[in-house]
Amino acid sequence: MAAAPVLTLIGQTLREMRTERGMTQQQLADLCELHRTFIISIEKGRQNASALTLIRLAAALGVLPAELFRAFTKHVMRSVS
Repeated sequence: MAAAPVLTLIGQTLREMRTERGMTQQQLADLCELHRTFIISIEKGRQNASALTLIRLAAALGVLPAELFRAFTKHVMRSVS
């Protein structure tokens, strides 16, 4: 799988988790001490976030970092089956 689809799946999951919690991109960015445009880029799959950034995002959302990869994991499992 190419990098862009992986980043898109992670970004979609991040956006879903953020909106499920009623958080704006600015609120998430503030909690993680990141810029809002960086959050936007991650959610759109345009930015490859570091492991430390993903850990900070997961902590701000109250989930384990592995949860950010749930859509990617489901995609991989479907392609293997």
